[in-house]
Amino acid sequence: METVTLNSTRLSREQPTPVKVVVDVPLRKPGNVIDNIPIEFEVFHRNNLYTAVPRCSEEMMTLLNIAEIISFRIVNGAVVTRKPKFKQLAEDILNVLAAKTATEVK
Repeated sequence: METVTLNSTRLSREQPTPVKVVVDVPLRKPGNVIDNIPIEFEVFHRNNLYTAVPRCSEEMMTLLNIAEIISFRIVNGAVVTRKPKFKQLAEDILNVLAAKTATEVK
């Protein structure tokens, strides 16, 4: 772990280890048809900030209308995102993380 000094304060500059999760992202098609496309995300968690990075092509991100980076926090038990349209996706990511964590504990 690297330590840096800034204004006489020692700060830890540790790199969080990502957790890989797969989340179904809805793809809306003509005729009110919705397909769920499994997308892998690398999720970083540090100081109550979650950052999810989709591991798919730019074309797929455009098709699914998802950003290159999705950041969110949990505030008073609720998911808060910078863009409200990503709230459901953030909640789905957290649910998969919780299930994964529960499985690893067993």
